[in-house]
Amino acid sequence: MAEDIDFWLALKKLGARRGERFVRLRGVPALFSTRKFDEHGDWFFLPTAARIAWLRATGSSRAESLIRRYWYTR
Repeated sequence: MAEDIDFWLALKKLGARRGERFVRLRGVPALFSTRKFDEHGDWFFLPTAARIAWLRATGSSRAESLIRRYWYTR
């Protein structure tokens, strides 16, 4: 879940180590998929996202399993 955010954070860290700044290009649209949200609706997505956030915040190893199950299975 949120691989784009993970990628963004990794780029930002890499740039910081190199002494470079991370910037977002103006005028370039950011596109994202709402496939799972459209498929399941908000009452499924919101509690799942909250649970994943909690698991990640507490350092639980179960977060990655839940993420894979939510995003990559039907």
